[in-house]
Amino acid sequence: MALGKCIMCGNEADGGLVANTQAIRAIRAIKQKLNMAQNNTLVVCPNCIEIHAKKRKNFENKWAKHAIAAAGIVVFFVFVPPVSGAPFNLASLVLAPMLAGVILLLSVTDYVPPLASAASTQGQATPSQAAQPPAYPMPPPASGAISGKEPPRAAKHSSSRKKKR
Repeated sequence: MALGKCIMCGNEADGGLVANTQAIRAIRAIKQKLNMAQNNTLVVCPNCIEIHAKKRKNFENKWAKHAIAAAGIVVFFVFVPPVSGAPFNLASLVLAPMLAGVILLLSVTDYVPPLASAASTQGQATPSQAAQPPAYPMPPPASGAISGKEPPRAAKHSSSRKKKR
């Protein structure tokens, strides 16, 4: 818990820290260039945790739906015409990814940053997991890796069949 400005209600409160994502860093950089930066510590107060969780889940769902729609548009404009027998069109190859990017940017208008505790635990091992050896057996190191010498190469076997001449 840290003292800062709640991103949901705007009050000065003691709450959970908001993750310093690229979006937050970009907004801070723009505000500093425009001399509007207040450099507040961003938090979510205990009263707004449930609201934040709902809005964050809503954003993630919208992002997934927009990504699927963007991928569908790229497939439709780039891959369907040549398969259906239409001539290849360079404009669709250029415009389809641009349109997909615009669709993805539409979901960013509802951006809600994750909490720092949730963002730091996604996809990372806990300290106790990192200290444990892997569950699967590790192969022994190559003999050359330890001594610095290359391992002996296997002799090539000649085929047992005689070649016909």
